[in-house]
Amino acid sequence: MLAIVLAVACAAPALASPPTAYADQSQTEAASAGTHIHILPFAGTDAIVLESNGRFGIVDSGEDSDYPDGSDPRYPLRPGIVKGSGVEDAVVAYLKNLGVNSGNLEFYLGTHPHSDHIGSADEIIREFRPQRVYLAEYQDSFISDEARLWDNQYVYDRAIAAAKETGAILIQNLDPNAPVEPAPNPVEAQSDLTAVGDAPQADVLDAEGVMERFGVDPTDQDDPYNSELLPEEGIAVTRSVDPNLIHEHAPDPSTTGSPFFTLGDMNIEIVNYGDDYKFNPVPDANYFSWGVKVKAGGSTAFLAGDINNYDGDEDRLSGMIGHVDLLKLAHHGLSGSNTPSYLTALSPTYAVQTGNSSNLPEYATKTLDRLGVRYFTAPEASANGYGAVVATFARDGLHLNVMKDAATYHAFNHDPRLVLYYQGLKQAYQGWKKLGGSWYWFANSAAATQNSWIKQGGTWYWLTDSGAMATGWAKAADGKWYYFDGSGAMQTGWAKVGGAWYYLSGSGAMQTGWLKLGG
Repeated sequence: MLAIVLAVACAAPALASPPTAYADQSQTEAASAGTHIHILPFAGTDAIVLESNGRFGIVDSGEDSDYPDGSDPRYPLRPGIVKGSGVEDAVVAYLKNLGVNSGNLEFYLGTHPHSDHIGSADEIIREFRPQRVYLAEYQDSFISDEARLWDNQYVYDRAIAAAKETGAILIQNLDPNAPVEPAPNPVEAQSDLTAVGDAPQADVLDAEGVMERFGVDPTDQDDPYNSELLPEEGIAVTRSVDPNLIHEHAPDPSTTGSPFFTLGDMNIEIVNYGDDYKFNPVPDANYFSWGVKVKAGGSTAFLAGDINNYDGDEDRLSGMIGHVDLLKLAHHGLSGSNTPSYLTALSPTYAVQTGNSSNLPEYATKTLDRLGVRYFTAPEASANGYGAVVATFARDGLHLNVMKDAATYHAFNHDPRLVLYYQGLKQAYQGWKKLGGSWYWFANSAAATQNSWIKQGGTWYWLTDSGAMATGWAKAADGKWYYFDGSGAMQTGWAKVGGAWYYLSGSGAMQTGWLKLGG
């Protein structure tokens, strides 16, 4: 299936022109005063930068090029481990272009231990030396499906090692009553490792301060992350019953920080940090992916990591998160995440997918359309020359740089297969378009015509399942074979193809069996 993210292409006999794009377009997104979220334009890997008033934070940094070779028994070379898809050099270059350094990078946050999110964590941490590193505790024993272990332990261990080597404050557990920066334990206090950089100390808020800034009561005993208080009906969840696992509710204070903190003008909240997975194994690390809620200037964004709804996470979170202006779709838009009820509850103005549109299931596409959400993919930003999808928090709301984009054609794995979008919304069009080497016909619709005959200038053309105009042999909806020349024109009469002769009737259908010609 084509993953088409091209701007407007040249046309054959077009009856109208597509919407005109804005002329100005930046190739890179240089640092500037203000508050922004940068979603780097990769497919199938997350790398996101938060920026506010010259301070920076990172939420995942994407895949890297190294992987376990199997020589260390702790890190087997398992099937499915990603090889050769590292983006660490591009991420480092982008961060340097923004002006990120050890003096202004306040934190690195890994949503969960999958290489497409934290594979490059060790490189980024060593290069830019963040003040704090957020990464939930992980062991392969937390995963019940061995086929989904991949190189999780490898990338996690390397990230933790980098954090310790650079003297970052390591936060692996979250508690609303904890300080932003946990106090070191006695052993750590005697270490000669110190936090690097001249970043100011993070705010330390009491319960009243958290309520005032974030609108959440950290002393609320109905905390939805408390595994003892999860709903007993309607959501399939696991609950620990072993009374010896007391650290479930009393984690190591030296690695426990608050899920609430600030970055410049941003108020940040980490969500979905329940720790039942440590005691009741889950099939995949996506089941305990963190999400990051960002508020600034009256606007809200939610970066959903790889959160899914297989055990009801989206159902539980949707009411807590509420409406957002920007949603980074979960798990690169793949099935199992971004359920209709969740999308409806969040009702985002903009949705950005860190994957190709062909990954987005029909239920998500239809829900985004119904809600009137402006939908963009990170790869289309790259195809149109952007260094990132950048959301800017302004007094009059949240703005995306890709709203200046040209028309974009999204290819889906469900009907309609090819759809024209302009500024994130479906846009009707009339005429032919050539994309990816194939011609498509739009009949005053945002969707390319599929499985249909079209007659122009006395010539018949067949539009296939994908909407692409047929050339060569093609089977039409009637189950019969037809032959089309290189221009797509249906042929009739005798045709020599591949050294063999075929007879095509007046309707164009290939004839089989005996045929009487000429009396």
